[in-house]
Amino acid sequence: MLIKDIIEFSARYEVMRGGGVYKRIYPADDPEINCVSSSALKMSIRGAFYRDNFEDINFLTDRIRAVVTINGVDYPCGHFVVTSEEYRKTGGLKTVAIEGYSPLYLAERKKIETRLSIPAGTNYVAQINSLLMACGITNIISTPTSLTMATAREDWEIGTPYLTIINDLLAEINYNSAWVDLNGAVHITPYAAPSLANVTHTYTAGQFSLIGEDYTLSNDMHSKCNVFLVICSNPDLGAPMSATAEITDPSVPFSTVNIGRVLSVTQVDNTPNQTVLQNTANMLRTKALLTTQTITFETAINPTHSSFNVLALDNDELSGLFEETEWSMVLSPSANMKHKARRVIA
Repeated sequence: MLIKDIIEFSARYEVMRGGGVYKRIYPADDPEINCVSSSALKMSIRGAFYRDNFEDINFLTDRIRAVVTINGVDYPCGHFVVTSEEYRKTGGLKTVAIEGYSPLYLAERKKIETRLSIPAGTNYVAQINSLLMACGITNIISTPTSLTMATAREDWEIGTPYLTIINDLLAEINYNSAWVDLNGAVHITPYAAPSLANVTHTYTAGQFSLIGEDYTLSNDMHSKCNVFLVICSNPDLGAPMSATAEITDPSVPFSTVNIGRVLSVTQVDNTPNQTVLQNTANMLRTKALLTTQTITFETAINPTHSSFNVLALDNDELSGLFEETEWSMVLSPSANMKHKARRVIA
């Protein structure tokens, strides 16, 4: 039996206006919240709501906040910009089906109208913060960097979404793509290889466990590369730059020792310096060491997950360290939370 069977659970949905709660809306079904770490917008919500008190809501500017209460404790489950509304009438009952995305949608929607010029020497994170604020995103939590742009930049065509530019710049300094926490804050953080030091959640099987007994596990390491070459040929940097990282550990099944050299080539448009370029190659090697052994499993609803979580699992074959790639939860006391993750083998 999962712990969810013996806890008190409820959910509420609040319309946010001017930074505060304007009113509540009431679901006609149980909305679902999803998070996909590889997606640009990261989080989404879908659900139908009764239209009884919708007459003065303007979802062009109003936002939705989801909150669940477990054993009397409130847990935020995301802030969402509504991107579609479908009004329905069935059997005399009026509802509206809503789809929404994280506040990163504001940076996806806003596009540059003239060439974006960034001077050489500009701090990367300062520039990224400025771009986010230009989109109306002010709740930002950033990890500072001393890295600055080696060249003046006018890389992006008119009409490029701000979010594309932001994530391009983040990739150049080996940061994660921009992500959003359950309070709606946008995070700018360096990539960190999954390890015991950065485990965010631990699930252990047992009588009072949060994790269910059932799971799926798939294996496919046949397409793995073990040599990672990163090339930057930007003429503004002078001579071409390159960096290489290899998987040579014989304990790794697809290492160069075991299957020979299998090359991956990545072209980048710009880089702050040779050290960062080498870190990019090292990061690609690290990500390859997350095997293509993909798992899916369920837990009780646990509204503390976000993007790029590292999980420690102890559930039969699902034992070890995993990087979570997706999760979803229907906000209902009878529902489980679904997870997808990749095993870390080195």
